[in-house]
Amino acid sequence: MPSEVVLGPVYVELKSLMAAYAPLTGLLAVKTLGGLPAIYDEGSVPQGSAMPYLTIGLGTQIPWHTMGVVGSSRYGWDCTIQIKAVGQGTEASGLAILGKVATVLREGTDLTLAGYGSAWCDEFTVQPTIITILAGVTTREWPAILRVFCHDTA
Repeated sequence: MPSEVVLGPVYVELKSLMAAYAPLTGLLAVKTLGGLPAIYDEGSVPQGSAMPYLTIGLGTQIPWHTMGVVGSSRYGWDCTIQIKAVGQGTEASGLAILGKVATVLREGTDLTLAGYGSAWCDEFTVQPTIITILAGVTTREWPAILRVFCHDTA
């Protein structure tokens, strides 16, 4: 395996796929600097950013192998990544954003990761909405968990 921590390259590839999908980016705000779609790393959203936006992060990875050795085609990683829509719109508007994320990262979508023979999206699970009310303003977070598998180059 080229990296024992594959989550970084996975995050980069997922953000790239989401940013290139116009039906999704059309539902998101635009970053103030650079004019790119509002897709951020979890915990790195600049204060005062326009909503709605997506965050990606809070990933896990565990070895995925079946009696194989490092360097065999049976060795890789089973990762989960949280992707979260954040906004002040309706429940339907947030779920519409997650629906577009689920479309672009649907089960079987191939990912290109340097040094890995194959990587793909496996399942997309929507989690319960988190609602915060602060000074009379309601903000909703719509989290989902994406499972990604990565195999080594052998």
